[in-house]
Amino acid sequence: MKNKIRNLLAGLDARLHLRRQLETGSVWKNVLAAFLLLVILPTGIMLSWYYHKSAAAVERDMAETIYKAVEQAAQHIDLRLESVREISDNIFMNSMFGDAFSKTGPRGISEQVSEQEELGRNLEIFQRREDVQRIRLYFKTPNFYTNEHVNFFAYSELRDEPWLAEMERNNGAVTWIGARKQTYSDGTEERVLTCDRITNRPGDI
Repeated sequence: MKNKIRNLLAGLDARLHLRRQLETGSVWKNVLAAFLLLVILPTGIMLSWYYHKSAAAVERDMAETIYKAVEQAAQHIDLRLESVREISDNIFMNSMFGDAFSKTGPRGISEQVSEQEELGRNLEIFQRREDVQRIRLYFKTPNFYTNEHVNFFAYSELRDEPWLAEMERNNGAVTWIGARKQTYSDGTEERVLTCDRITNRPGDI
């Protein structure tokens, strides 16, 4: 009988102790601490790891996308520059242009007018290409149409150009002189990328 009473009192004491803990909040503090330690902290660590991994993946994908875009743009520019180089080659391989460059001495006006018209028709074919804004030919031997100032010019007009010496040193190779603002005879201005070359025939360009 005494043991039953002792056990009953012990159980009652335990319940009273738990109730006091609940009332004072010590149990909730322990539960909260365990929750933070077992749930919140691991979850925070995992989220932080996932965020940094995702950020690194996004950054890597963006870098690869930008690199591919730049690479494609560079290839496109190379193709367009090569197109301009081919047009330049075709002009200087054309015997009609070569003959016009090589002519010296006095000539009749009617002959020069006819020559200008023929050269102009051929230049128009090349200028229809989207990569070409304007083709200019400079002649060391003055003639009737070098004062036209659309496609035909006198070589002396280049004397103040900073790239002239480099072009002459290149001896027929294409010389890229970079982007610059170009004013045309009709007053319009365009920013163009220009290349020049001199023929291998002495005395003309």
